[in-house]
Amino acid sequence: MTHTIYALADPKTFQVRYVGRTSQKPSRRLVHHLSAARRGVSQPVYDWLRSIAPARPILVVLQEVEYARITRANGAYESTPAVAETKWMKRFERSSILNSIDRRSAAYRRLVNAAEGKITS
Repeated sequence: MTHTIYALADPKTFQVRYVGRTSQKPSRRLVHHLSAARRGVSQPVYDWLRSIAPARPILVVLQEVEYARITRANGAYESTPAVAETKWMKRFERSSILNSIDRRSAAYRRLVNAAEGKITS
């Protein structure tokens, strides 16, 4: 199954404000985000969507990823979409994205070299 990693950017500043992943069509996922914002769901991304209304965010497809499960020696696992999403969130972290990166996740630890703080893959 293919997953899409996407970004939502501010239509005025073109700044990436949110990174997500979906197995749906990205345009369909955007409709779900906009619907949740209209319903008053209280999360930073939906607060932002309400603040720019009636404008809509710019949807940018960042990467297509085939789902695979990566099993670690300790039995823990992560998925390739989770790793890709974390990578893109890390790239846009200084752009004031509204998601929070789970720095405890295996995906994050694998991407960041703790000694130097650099992306390793």
